[in-house]
Amino acid sequence: MLDAYQELGMDEWVGNWVTCVRTGNRPGTLTKGKKYQVLKVKPDGSCLRLKGDNDRHQWYQTSNFDLTGGTAVLLEKVHLQYPISNPLDDLIEVNLEFSDGSWRWCYCATPQYLVRLLASKMEVGRPTGDEVLQTSTGQLFSHLYIPEVIFLSSLSEEAIWLTLKYMDNQGELQAASKPCNEVDWEEPEDSSDDA
Repeated sequence: MLDAYQELGMDEWVGNWVTCVRTGNRPGTLTKGKKYQVLKVKPDGSCLRLKGDNDRHQWYQTSNFDLTGGTAVLLEKVHLQYPISNPLDDLIEVNLEFSDGSWRWCYCATPQYLVRLLASKMEVGRPTGDEVLQTSTGQLFSHLYIPEVIFLSSLSEEAIWLTLKYMDNQGELQAASKPCNEVDWEEPEDSSDDA
């Protein structure tokens, strides 16, 4: 993104419109997908001064914006792949539908589910495969590496939506999910026709 800034001089950026792609850590000041006019630019290009949603002129990190003023991709819907069986102890696969027509997926789980999963791997009692290891003192332990799992204290459709929308607004959802074309999946049927 800074390449676009470097191609133009600092004075040429003032007055340009940029698109928010990450809301940052100041709630209520930026909206992902909204365009903002640049009022000033720090000499090193690291921050832009603009009028936020709270009507205040503030400095924001340049990385929060698409400097070309393009359209931001927004999370539009989440589709739970099956019903939540236990809000305090479950893992749910979720398909994510974005404004550009793309789809991604992730898992949402509770800490209790993780505890139960790790404990079940230890029930074998002996190190087997990659999931249960043994230290030099003989202590057994299990481990997991699941990059596309998002943990919530409890699961509900609303809690999952709010969490994933927050992560999308912070620019974190892409890293916490995978494109649907990397797994076998079918686009969910539109449940609105079932009524």
